[in-house]
Amino acid sequence: MTTPSIDLLDKELTHLDAKREGRPTTLQELKKLRSQVLGDIDSRKKYIADMSALGKNAETDQMHHDLQHAVIAWLFLLRLLSVPVLAGLLMVVESLLPHTRSLVLSAYQSFRSLAPGTQAVTLASFLCLVVAWRKGYFARAVLAWKRFKSRCRQAHSNFRRQVAVKSKIAAFLLPHVIYAIVCHVVATFSPVPVLGLLSHGLVFAWLSTFYPVYKSIRAVKAHRYTDQPATVYLERSLHYWILWAFYVTAHCLVTTLLPRFVLGFFHPSPLRVNFFLYWLHAMNGAQVLYRFAVNYVYPYYASQSDAAASLSVATIEHAPPVASTNVVLRTLTAVGLVSNRTANVMGDLMAQGPALCGLVFLVTPGFLTNVGCGAVAFAFPAYVALGTLARNQRRTHEWWVCYFTVVAVAEYSFGSLHSVWAWVPFVYHVKLVGMLWLQFPYFRGAQWLFDVFFNNVLVDPRRSLELGPSADMPSNPPDLAVPQPSD
Repeated sequence: MTTPSIDLLDKELTHLDAKREGRPTTLQELKKLRSQVLGDIDSRKKYIADMSALGKNAETDQMHHDLQHAVIAWLFLLRLLSVPVLAGLLMVVESLLPHTRSLVLSAYQSFRSLAPGTQAVTLASFLCLVVAWRKGYFARAVLAWKRFKSRCRQAHSNFRRQVAVKSKIAAFLLPHVIYAIVCHVVATFSPVPVLGLLSHGLVFAWLSTFYPVYKSIRAVKAHRYTDQPATVYLERSLHYWILWAFYVTAHCLVTTLLPRFVLGFFHPSPLRVNFFLYWLHAMNGAQVLYRFAVNYVYPYYASQSDAAASLSVATIEHAPPVASTNVVLRTLTAVGLVSNRTANVMGDLMAQGPALCGLVFLVTPGFLTNVGCGAVAFAFPAYVALGTLARNQRRTHEWWVCYFTVVAVAEYSFGSLHSVWAWVPFVYHVKLVGMLWLQFPYFRGAQWLFDVFFNNVLVDPRRSLELGPSADMPSNPPDLAVPQPSD
C-alpha cells in the first residue's frame, strides 16, 4: 500500500478546512457567491433610491400643503376685506338705482315720443359720433381748432400792435369794448335754449372754480417738472385767485350782515356773471383788475414794477434767501436759550400773527365765525399774496397757488353741501381751525393736500401753456411800453 504524498495531504486538509468554515471550495460556488453579492448591492441601491424618492415626495407634499394653506388664508383675508367694500358698493347702488332707473325710463320715453324720422336721425347721429370717435376725427378737429385759435391770436396781436403805434389807450381798450359789444349782442338776440345753456350753474362752477383749479395745477406742475419758466403762469393764477378771495369774503360778509329783503334788490343775472368770468380768463380781465388793486393798495411798489420786471426770472428765483430781520430770535438761538425748532415755530407765529387773530372767532356765534372764516382763509391770504406780487417775491408764488387751489375746492365742496353741514353743531368753528391748519407755515397743510390729491392729476405739464389772446401784448394800463415785434 502506497502512502499519499505530502502535497495531496495538504490539498485535502485545505479543502476540509474551507468546508468546515463555509467558504466556497469550487468555481461554481464562487460564481454563486458573486451573484448573491451583486444582488445584495442592487437591492441596497434600489432601497437607497426608494428612500430618496420618498423624501422628495414628502418635501413636495409638504410644499403643496403649505401652498394650499397660504391660498386659503389669502382667500379668507380677501373675503374679510371685500365684505365692507361690497356693502358700501351695495349702498351706493341702492341709492343710485332709483335715479338711474328714472333717468333710463325718461330717456326711453322721450325717445319713444319722437317721430319715426327723428328716431332714425338720432340713431344715425349716434352711430356717426361713435364711428368718428373710433376713426380719430375728434382729435383731428381739436388739432384744427388749436391751429385756428393760434392764427386768430396772432392776427389779434398784430392788429393791437398796429393800433398801439397810433394810440396805446385805444390798443388797450379796443379788445374789451369789442368783447362787451359781442356779449350784449349774444344776450339780446340769442334764442332761449342758448341763453339757458350760457347761464347754467355748471358753467358758473366751471368758470369760477374748476377751470382756475385746472390752470393752477398745470402751472405748478410745469414749474416743478419742466425747464420752462412757469413764473408768469403762477402769477396769472394768483391774479385770479386774489380777486376770487376778495369776492368770496365780501359775499360772505354781505349775506351775513344784510337782511334778505335788501339782498333781493341785488340779484345779478347769471348770464352777465358768466360773461364777466369768461372775460376774466379769456381777455386777461383778472390782470386788468389786479393792476387797479395793486395801484390802490401798494402804489409805491406799483410804480417800481417796471424796474423789477427788468430783472430776469432766473436771477430772482435763484437769488439767495433774505436773512431774517428778527434779531431777538437769532440772539436767543445763538446763546442757546431757544432751539432752532422753537425759533422756527415762533417765527411762523410772528409771521402768521394776523391770521392767528382769527382764533378769536372760536368763541363767537356761528354766523360771526363764518365771517371770520372768510377773513382768515380768503381776505388775509389774498392781501399777503397781493403784496408778494407787488414786491416781486417769486419764491412764495407756488405756495400761494397751491393754497388757493386747495381752498377753492374745499370751499366749493362745503358750499354744495351747506344744507347738510348747517345742521352740524360748531361746523364753522371746525372749518376755521381747518383753514388755519391749511394756511399755517409750520403745518403746511395746503401743500401736503396738494401733493397728495392734485399732484397725480392727469395733466401733462410738457404741453405748451397758452398765455391767452394777448400773449405778447400786456393787458395793463397804457403807461407800460408795448413790445416790439421780433425779427
